[in-house]
Amino acid sequence: MKAAVLPRFVIALAMCLVAAALARAADDDVPQFRFTGEPPMALRAAKIEVRDESNTPGASGHVEQNFKVSPADIARGWARDRIRLVGAQGSVTVRILEAQVTEKKLPVKKGLGGLFKDEQDRELEAHLRVQIDYLHPAGNGSVIAEASGTRTLGEHMSMKKAEESYYVLLRQLADSFDTAMSAEVQARLVGL
Repeated sequence: MKAAVLPRFVIALAMCLVAAALARAADDDVPQFRFTGEPPMALRAAKIEVRDESNTPGASGHVEQNFKVSPADIARGWARDRIRLVGAQGSVTVRILEAQVTEKKLPVKKGLGGLFKDEQDRELEAHLRVQIDYLHPAGNGSVIAEASGTRTLGEHMSMKKAEESYYVLLRQLADSFDTAMSAEVQARLVGL
C-alpha cells in the first residue's frame, strides 16, 4: 500500500514544481520599471510612504486594469529606486494623484475604401501625476511632477502587439516622469 502512495506523491510534487516554474516564467514577461541609470537622490528622512490616491480602476474608458502593470507601478518603482533615505527623522510621502491609461476610438474610413487599409483605430493616452511631500524638523517641501504620452493602435493589431504597444507607451511615460520628477526633487528637496 505504501509503495503505491509514494509514486502519487512524487507525481503531485513534480506537478506543483512545474506549475510554480510556469507562474514564475509568466511573471518574468511583465516589464518592471527600474530607474537605476542615475544614482538615487539623498533626502534627510527616516521613512518613506507611497500612497495611491488615483482611484481610477474600472472607470469608463480606462484600460490600465487590463494589464499586468500600470502607471502607478511607475511611481512606486521610481520611489524605490530614485530616493535614498539618509536621516534619522523626517518623512517622505509619495502621493500618486493620477495614474491612468485611457483608450479612445479614432475615426476610420468606412466602406470599400477602408476595407483594404489597416488604419489606426484606437489611441491610448497615459497620464501620471505625483506629489512628493517632505516633512523634516529643519524644513519642509513639496513638489509635483507629471508626464503624459500617447500611442495609436492598428485596427487589425493582435492582442500581443497591442500589449507590446501598451508597454512601450508606459516605458516612454516612465522616462518622461523620471526626467520631470528628478528635476523637481533635485531643485527643491535635496539639501533641505
